[in-house]
Amino acid sequence: RIDLSNPSWRDETPLEKRLGQRRESNRAEVVTATVGGRMLTDRLWFFLALRDTETSNPTTFPVTGLPLPSRFEDRRWQLKLSARPNERHSFQLTYLDSDTFSLQAFPFGIEPRTALPFDTLADLLVVRWAGVLSETLFGEVQISEKSLEFFPRTTFSSDPRDAPFVALTQSAFYNAAPLDHTDTDQRDNEQLAASLSW
Repeated sequence: RIDLSNPSWRDETPLEKRLGQRRESNRAEVVTATVGGRMLTDRLWFFLALRDTETSNPTTFPVTGLPLPSRFEDRRWQLKLSARPNERHSFQLTYLDSDTFSLQAFPFGIEPRTALPFDTLADLLVVRWAGVLSETLFGEVQISEKSLEFFPRTTFSSDPRDAPFVALTQSAFYNAAPLDHTDTDQRDNEQLAASLSW
């Protein structure tokens, strides 16, 4: 499946018309594909999904009316395996991998230099078991691990002229993005959950 969009296909807002701004033609594409089926009759199934997204939806800053750049790219895939070795037990494995780039306005920014480009890398692994242990006892166990990394693309500068400025009279800043490539964020989460029903 392929979905197409373009900012130039929409009419300008009243503010954009008043400022004489026109939306540039920039076609966006979202490509998705899915496939799945049984690998072993009544025992093992698989599901695979892929998505490639490239979108751009520039607007304007609400305070100044200046052009607000916006860009989003996402490449991800997901694999799921489901197994049922017998009537009493089932297993499921899910893996998701995502690589995202985004260029968007930082909250309270009022001009294009405050737009923040950053990359986000994420992956998720989930393993789940569910089974009947006796005529009156049912159990479930799920183990998951998720990692997330955030990397701004802006470069560090020690020149005060490249620093973001904050307005004291209102919640607004200008001149530069508030984060740079040294402001990374990395998270690793592991989770174990189990339950018994009687």
